[in-house]
Amino acid sequence: MEQVARKNRLKELRMKALLNQKELSLRSGVSPWTISKIEHGLRMPQVSVAHQLAQALGVTIEDIFFPDDISILPISNGHHGKDGR
Repeated sequence: MEQVARKNRLKELRMKALLNQKELSLRSGVSPWTISKIEHGLRMPQVSVAHQLAQALGVTIEDIFFPDDISILPISNGHHGKDGR
């Protein structure tokens, strides 16, 4: 079965934090092997692993895995006009 690679910014953010894979592993509790596979786009982590990595780097999961997919939508305050619709 062929794996689909997913571009991410894990390596870029790790290097910006001046960490090697082993140091990130110690901070996040994620194995260096898993970090390497994620950085090379060979593995998509479970949400819990993504959260651990993001927390260790001080960023959001979206910063790592969806940097180009984020769009800002207006927030509704629940009011739809003067008549409440």
